[in-house]
Amino acid sequence: MKLTWNTPVPGLLVGISGNQLDFNWDLKANVDMVVLTGDPANPYFPMSQTVPITGDYVITTRNAFGEFQWDKLTLAGEYRQFDIDGDVELGLIQSHTKEPREMYYGMGSYQFNNRLALSAYYSVFYQNADDKEGDIKVAAGQPAHTGWQKDLCFTGRLDVTDNWVVKMEYHKINGTGQVYGMHNPDGLKEDWSMIVVKNTFHY
Repeated sequence: MKLTWNTPVPGLLVGISGNQLDFNWDLKANVDMVVLTGDPANPYFPMSQTVPITGDYVITTRNAFGEFQWDKLTLAGEYRQFDIDGDVELGLIQSHTKEPREMYYGMGSYQFNNRLALSAYYSVFYQNADDKEGDIKVAAGQPAHTGWQKDLCFTGRLDVTDNWVVKMEYHKINGTGQVYGMHNPDGLKEDWSMIVVKNTFHY
């Protein structure tokens, strides 16, 4: 469902949207494991076992958004709630997930001329809206900052020619709620930054 309203105010658009996904799966997977034998000469015995995996998840999304355009200025923002509620069974192991995620952003951009546009935005993401301080993460042995991610970003677009576009971004980020630890074997830092440059040629 999506409802959009072009308000009587020139350039102002607001709207809401939402959806719900209900899906489940039933499959089998091979699980590799190691069994202790008690024999000092051969203390470990590797084995593989086929176990059933079943799951039932409901994902509900609710959004509110708005945009205002005046001359060369654009202002936009969005608020989203993303609820995950489900159960998974792996053989005899059962787990339940319930996470009310929350995210929002505000953005402003200005088109100075046909060649140059600058913009900035601030976005916030909470992996669990009921645990904005990361206490549940700490209890699970993880850093508190893995429960959120706050991003202040400045961007620029330069159309060097009609066929050549350069885009640049600078991100000042607090938190690692959307960062995978597997990609950072040296650990995660609460405060970090990122620079992105994209160079595009059209033929």
